[in-house]
Amino acid sequence: RTTRVRRQVVASVLEGDVSFSTIPDGDINVDGDVNTADILLGIQVVIENRPLNPDQFWHGDIAPLVSDVPALNGEFDLADVLLITRKALGLLSF
Repeated sequence: RTTRVRRQVVASVLEGDVSFSTIPDGDINVDGDVNTADILLGIQVVIENRPLNPDQFWHGDIAPLVSDVPALNGEFDLADVLLITRKALGLLSF
């Protein structure tokens, strides 16, 4: 299953730098850490079609990685859960 959300991007541009209000970091329960709680929530979303709110969605939409940086594709699916798992285990950092 894939969860899709339409995103409204809030960005500020200063001297060519862009910052977003939600950073795609894998922290889908938004507690400040990427850990097993995020993995379990991600599995629930993918398997049980549990909804994510928009903030959770944009923290979790991290797949695919391009040059080891999340490339948002507007979907939350198994690829995102696998990357969240790798980050929680310390195998990825971004």
